[in-house]
Order: sequence, then structure tokens, then C-alpha cells
Amino acid sequence: MQATHRAQYPEDRYFLARAPIVRAHRALQIGYTLLTLVAGVDKFTHVLVDWGKYVAPALVRGAGIPVHQIVYVIGVVEIALALVVALAPRVGGYLVCVWLFAFGANLLAQPGSYGVVVSVACLAAGAYALTRIDTAVRFL
Repeated sequence: MQATHRAQYPEDRYFLARAPIVRAHRALQIGYTLLTLVAGVDKFTHVLVDWGKYVAPALVRGAGIPVHQIVYVIGVVEIALALVVALAPRVGGYLVCVWLFAFGANLLAQPGSYGVVVSVACLAAGAYALTRIDTAVRFL
């Protein structure tokens, strides 16, 4: 008796080999879309955190506008990034990666937030992984 979990046709083996990378791709795409969207929307609501405390004082002085307006601009950019990740994950993943590194650099300018920089760097690495997996999935 043949086991039911074995692929009976070559196409089935191809599908079974492809399935984990496709699921990983989808999980990263959905995750980064939602993560970026929630962070962007929260810039307007401040339900999760007061984002103004994460803006470097030098950025506020250099921009010449109040910190809450800077946070609103950041929120709009993050909502747009979420849409790009949803529609074009390879491009969106690169953009989110760069955006997160810029956020990490901003945090480095503030003493006491170095632990958050490590988390942001891990998120940036995940966004880069999304771009690489997206490239692989397109060639499968």
C-alpha cells in the first residue's frame, strides 16, 4: 500500500518542494504590510506609543517644524510603504529595509534607545529577506 503523503507525480513533488518558500514569502509579505501599516496609522493615533519621543532632537531642529508634524509625515510615508509591500513586495521590502535603517540611525542619535536599535535592525533584516524570497518565488 502506498503512503498517502508521498507525491505520486513529478508535478506534486515540485509543488511540495515549492510550498514552504511560498508560505514563507506570503507570511513575510502580509507581516510587513500589516506591521508597516499599523505603525503608520499609529503615528496619527498614538495608541501604541508616543512616537514623538523617538524623533531625534537634531531632526526637529533641522526640519524647523513641530515634532508632531514630523510624526505625521512619517506616518504617511509608512502607510505608503505598506501599500508598496502589499503590491510589489520586492520593491517594498527594499524600501522598508532602508526606512528601518534610517529609523535606527535616528535612534542612535538618542542615548538610551540602543536596545530598540537592535530590534529595528532585526526587522530590517526580515524586510531584506522578503525581497530575496520574492525573487526566488518568481523563478519557481
